[in-house]
Amino acid sequence: GGTTKDTTAVATSGQAQTLMSLHRDFVHSIAFDHYGRRFATCSGDRTVRVWDLGDSGEWSSAPGSEWQAHRGSVTEVSWSHPEFGQLIATGGADFSATVWEERVGGLGLPGSQSGDAGGSNSAHGST
Repeated sequence: GGTTKDTTAVATSGQAQTLMSLHRDFVHSIAFDHYGRRFATCSGDRTVRVWDLGDSGEWSSAPGSEWQAHRGSVTEVSWSHPEFGQLIATGGADFSATVWEERVGGLGLPGSQSGDAGGSNSAHGST
Protein backbone atom coordinates (compact mmCIF):
# COMPACT_ATOMS: atom_id res chain seq x y z
CA GLY A 1 0.00 0.00 0.00
CA GLY A 2 0.75 3.65 -0.33
CA THR A 3 0.02 4.58 3.27
CA THR A 4 2.38 4.92 6.21
CA LYS A 5 1.89 2.73 9.26
CA ASP A 6 2.32 3.54 12.96
CA THR A 7 4.84 1.91 15.25
CA THR A 8 5.48 2.47 18.94
CA ALA A 9 8.72 3.12 20.80
CA VAL A 10 9.31 3.82 24.48
CA ALA A 11 11.32 6.92 25.34
CA THR A 12 13.76 6.80 28.25
CA SER A 13 11.29 8.81 30.31
CA GLY A 14 9.03 5.74 30.33
CA GLN A 15 6.33 7.49 28.28
CA ALA A 16 5.17 5.69 25.15
CA GLN A 17 5.60 7.70 21.99
CA THR A 18 3.67 6.69 18.87
CA LEU A 19 5.68 7.35 15.73
CA MET A 20 4.76 7.42 12.10
CA SER A 21 7.01 4.65 10.81
CA LEU A 22 7.48 6.43 7.47
CA HIS A 23 7.56 3.01 5.80
CA ARG A 24 5.16 2.27 2.95
CA ASP A 25 4.39 -1.27 4.16
CA PHE A 26 4.28 -3.29 7.38
CA VAL A 27 7.17 -3.00 9.84
CA HIS A 28 8.53 -6.54 10.27
CA SER A 29 11.17 -5.98 12.95
CA ILE A 30 12.61 -3.37 15.30
CA ALA A 31 16.06 -3.61 16.91
CA PHE A 32 17.69 -1.29 19.45
CA ASP A 33 21.42 -0.59 19.47
CA HIS A 34 23.54 -1.63 22.45
CA TYR A 35 22.98 1.67 24.29
CA GLY A 36 19.24 1.95 23.66
CA ARG A 37 19.58 5.41 22.10
CA ARG A 38 18.98 4.26 18.51
CA PHE A 39 16.79 1.71 16.85
CA ALA A 40 16.28 0.43 13.33
CA THR A 41 13.05 -0.65 11.66
CA CYS A 42 12.71 -2.86 8.61
CA SER A 43 9.72 -3.22 6.36
CA GLY A 44 7.98 -4.96 3.53
CA ASP A 45 8.76 -1.89 1.43
CA ARG A 46 12.36 -3.24 1.13
CA THR A 47 13.84 -0.50 3.34
CA VAL A 48 15.55 -0.03 6.69
CA ARG A 49 15.23 3.18 8.70
CA VAL A 50 17.37 4.31 11.67
CA TRP A 51 15.86 6.34 14.53
CA ASP A 52 17.72 8.42 17.14
CA LEU A 53 16.69 9.44 20.64
CA GLY A 54 17.04 13.20 21.07
CA ASP A 55 18.02 15.03 24.26
CA SER A 56 14.34 15.84 24.88
CA GLY A 57 13.42 12.13 24.86
CA GLU A 58 11.76 12.23 21.43
CA TRP A 59 12.54 9.69 18.70
CA SER A 60 13.24 11.00 15.20
CA SER A 61 14.54 9.71 11.90
CA ALA A 62 16.70 12.17 10.00
CA PRO A 63 16.57 12.55 6.21
CA GLY A 64 18.95 10.07 4.63
CA SER A 65 18.56 7.52 7.43
CA GLU A 66 16.49 5.18 5.23
CA TRP A 67 17.81 2.99 2.45
CA GLN A 68 16.70 0.11 0.25
CA ALA A 69 18.36 -2.91 1.83
CA HIS A 70 16.97 -5.81 -0.23
CA ARG A 71 15.16 -6.67 -3.45
CA GLY A 72 12.23 -8.04 -1.41
CA SER A 73 10.74 -7.45 2.04
CA VAL A 74 13.29 -6.84 4.78
CA THR A 75 12.18 -9.28 7.47
CA GLU A 76 14.91 -8.98 10.13
CA VAL A 77 17.26 -6.31 11.44
CA SER A 78 19.94 -6.52 14.16
CA TRP A 79 22.66 -4.21 15.56
CA SER A 80 26.16 -5.49 16.29
CA HIS A 81 27.94 -4.95 19.59
CA PRO A 82 29.69 -1.54 19.43
CA GLU A 83 33.15 -3.13 19.71
CA PHE A 84 32.66 -4.14 16.06
CA GLY A 85 31.62 -0.65 14.91
CA GLN A 86 28.22 0.64 13.81
CA LEU A 87 27.07 -2.46 11.96
CA ILE A 88 23.49 -3.43 11.12
CA ALA A 89 22.66 -6.87 9.75
CA THR A 90 19.51 -7.39 7.69
CA GLY A 91 17.74 -10.42 6.31
CA GLY A 92 15.30 -10.31 3.46
CA ALA A 93 12.71 -12.24 1.50
CA ASP A 94 15.18 -12.15 -1.42
CA PHE A 95 17.06 -15.03 0.30
CA SER A 96 19.99 -12.84 1.36
CA ALA A 97 21.60 -11.42 4.46
CA THR A 98 23.56 -8.17 4.35
CA VAL A 99 25.82 -6.36 6.82
CA TRP A 100 25.77 -2.56 6.62
CA GLU A 101 28.36 -0.23 8.16
CA GLU A 102 27.48 3.31 9.18
CA ARG A 103 30.06 5.91 8.17
CA VAL A 104 30.30 9.65 7.82
CA GLY A 105 28.26 10.42 4.73
CA GLY A 106 26.04 7.36 4.84
CA LEU A 107 25.95 3.60 5.04
CA GLY A 108 27.93 1.10 3.06
CA LEU A 109 29.32 -2.38 3.08
CA PRO A 110 32.23 -3.06 5.45
CA GLY A 111 35.45 -2.71 3.50
CA SER A 112 33.86 -0.96 0.50
CA GLN A 113 35.02 2.40 -0.77
CA SER A 114 31.56 3.84 -1.41
CA GLY A 115 29.37 5.41 1.24
CA ASP A 116 26.31 4.72 -0.93
CA ALA A 117 24.21 1.88 0.42
CA GLY A 118 21.61 2.35 -2.30
CA GLY A 119 21.49 0.00 -5.20
CA SER A 120 24.68 -2.04 -5.12
CA ASN A 121 23.91 -5.64 -6.04
CA SER A 122 27.22 -6.67 -4.45
CA ALA A 123 25.68 -5.68 -1.12
CA HIS A 124 23.87 -8.98 -0.86
CA GLY A 125 25.67 -11.71 1.03
CA SER A 126 24.67 -15.29 1.48
CA THR A 127 22.54 -16.58 4.31
